[in-house]
Amino acid sequence: MEQSEDFAYEQRFARFSGRVEKMLMAIIVGGFILLFLSQFLLSFDSFRHLFAVTVRLEGVASQ
Repeated sequence: MEQSEDFAYEQRFARFSGRVEKMLMAIIVGGFILLFLSQFLLSFDSFRHLFAVTVRLEGVASQ
């Protein structure tokens, strides 16, 4: 009886840890995608002036 309970617990734990691992991997991949997308968008002057406060506060570079 005790062995079957241990085995059932191990199965539940394995399923749970598998789901947690998949969620963590999805969060990490999503974070990298958001990072690359935001860096790509910040390379455009029009987007950078709208969403980056420091660009507006620094002023215009002298030429």
